Amino acid sequence: MEILNLWLETPIFYQIIVNPHVLYKEIQQNLFNEREFLFCFKLNEGQYDNFEAKIEYFPGDLIWGGENIEKNAENNGLLRHSMPAGHCMPVDHYLPAGSYVFTQEREFLDNIGIANFAREMQMEGLWQRYKMEKILYLRYLYEDGKTVSQLFRPIT
Repeated sequence: MEILNLWLETPIFYQIIVNPHVLYKEIQQNLFNEREFLFCFKLNEGQYDNFEAKIEYFPGDLIWGGENIEKNAENNGLLRHSMPAGHCMPVDHYLPAGSYVFTQEREFLDNIGIANFAREMQMEGLWQRYKMEKILYLRYLYEDGKTVSQLFRPIT
């Protein structure tokens, strides 16, 4: 696993998912089929800046989830207005532009894999003396015929 300091030049927008917990459970069964999603987690207050953080506190409490409707519609040959009614609320959320501790794996990471990567990423970020926020973003996308799992931790 390579951990990088990433500067995201522009935000990436997502349509908020009405019930992200249900979708996240489905995705953990690897059922998302070439679509792109972003999930935002709040890390535990006592663990987010701890070198010896306990693995069971990762990835944290799910705050919101979003789907990249336009990219998903484009990949599936659909128009935006053809998405099922009620699938997403018309409120945009986004991965903000800025500086991040970042890692990715060119495979699907389940909850255990995410927890391990998030913890290792936190230890490396602390080792590099980054002041990381209590937020963890998890992005799933499909690229070059493979699922990619990405983790982002904002740096203040």
